[in-house]
Amino acid sequence: MVNIFTLTLTLVNYCVIVADTHDFYQLTPAKIGCEVHGIDIGLPVSEKVIAQIKKDVTEHRILVFRNQHNIPPERHVEIGRWFGELESSMFYKHPKSPSPEIFRISNVKSEGSINRGRFGWHIDGSHFMKPVSHTLYQIVHVPNEGDTVYNPLNEIVQGLSTERLDRWERLWVRSNPPPQVIHPLIYSHPDTGKKVICIHLGTTASFIWDRGTNNERETGFDETKELLAEIKHEFTKNQTLQYSHKWEVGDYIITDNLSVAHESAPSSQYSIEQVGLRVLHRVTVAGTNMPTKNYDLPILKPKDEL
Repeated sequence: MVNIFTLTLTLVNYCVIVADTHDFYQLTPAKIGCEVHGIDIGLPVSEKVIAQIKKDVTEHRILVFRNQHNIPPERHVEIGRWFGELESSMFYKHPKSPSPEIFRISNVKSEGSINRGRFGWHIDGSHFMKPVSHTLYQIVHVPNEGDTVYNPLNEIVQGLSTERLDRWERLWVRSNPPPQVIHPLIYSHPDTGKKVICIHLGTTASFIWDRGTNNERETGFDETKELLAEIKHEFTKNQTLQYSHKWEVGDYIITDNLSVAHESAPSSQYSIEQVGLRVLHRVTVAGTNMPTKNYDLPILKPKDEL
């Protein structure tokens, strides 16, 4: 098991190591990922800059662009397409959304979709055969409270005890809603190769142990509930790993959705009288890879090898 203090230092110092490696913009360390200064991505940028942003998102997992006051909805959609085809079938099209490709989220029903991100730690699109690759957020109305909280998936895997890691390697996740797709709980990130987690704690129907072997079995309600509680414990036991982003005017965030889980803080749904109006626009990029373990597990032998 990796020392938690070491993991925390790694997160904090990650951007310092690579800061100032190019002249397009400046990177400064955040709790996870980097803050970006010195660029207005609302304006046209070169293909070299786009390539560098994509590279930095992969390396750092979260880029927080500050002081972005020049990104209309059509530009938000355009920036999303830097990363691939967009995925908009997964969300409700609110009447006030400025584009079919933009998911409008709020703490007020008449202003946007409510209670989003409040059903447990998750990655976006875990119920798809190919989960969402990137998520791009733009704050439209900033509340006094209402953070979005991010959790680094590889560090969670590294922090597992040997026994628990062995157990989780044997688990596959069956997701709701139908069609119920099945993914390994732990798998290899398609770009970095690091171990990450495919989960939505609020929409998991069941787990499958030892899929593809003679010992394969599906969990019932009680066992599923126990495993979800076990996973939630690992996600929350060390909050020093988490990055709670307090939104400011002009914030624009791009995340590698497969590298960081997230959920909205409870205050994101407080009333307008308590915290003010919260409106967030989100664009999601369609995934191109099915979660796959690109490594061998001796304990998981296919049925035809037993």
